[in-house]
Amino acid sequence: MDDLFKIWGVDFQPGELIFHEGEEGEVMFIIQEGEVEIIKKFGNSERVVAVLRKGDFFGEMAIVSRVKRTATARAKTLVKMLCFDREGFQSMIEKNSKLTMTIIDKLCRRLERTTSQLAEFSQISIKSAIATFLIALKKLNPEQDFWNLNTTVEELSMMLQIPKELATEELMEFTKNGGIEVQNNFISIKNEEQIIKTITCC
Repeated sequence: MDDLFKIWGVDFQPGELIFHEGEEGEVMFIIQEGEVEIIKKFGNSERVVAVLRKGDFFGEMAIVSRVKRTATARAKTLVKMLCFDREGFQSMIEKNSKLTMTIIDKLCRRLERTTSQLAEFSQISIKSAIATFLIALKKLNPEQDFWNLNTTVEELSMMLQIPKELATEELMEFTKNGGIEVQNNFISIKNEEQIIKTITCC
């Protein structure tokens, strides 16, 4: 690793900006010592979303996909890092199989976390969409008390592009919190406030 640092090593002082969100990027970094803050802008404010330490890497999308920086990186402490451009990174992984496997392992873990987060977000979105649909049913037909379950499932399945089984499963979740009631293949809306809570929390 000392040989690598002689060629690609860089230092940053505490508080020093490494790169800024939205900038064009040409290099990635692998931390050898110290800590780096990853900062995202939310509206008019910025928030530290991660603190990276020895062995962590960041900025790789700039040399893999040539995209702009998606966050700001700032040295939290004195930081020593390896800094690679696209050609340097390719050269490094060809010569250092152990480091290559470490990077692959971290990328796989990162992908797994992202996939899990997307699945969770998708589930929340589906619940919110179904809640909106149920409230719309009642608003558009205030005098109606019951809706056919099969027809409702069919409409939800087509609208959300999800399997009918999932639409049915999600509707059953609304029966558990008292928002709707299902009897004899018909749905009745029992608690609009409970359904609206699903929309506002998502």
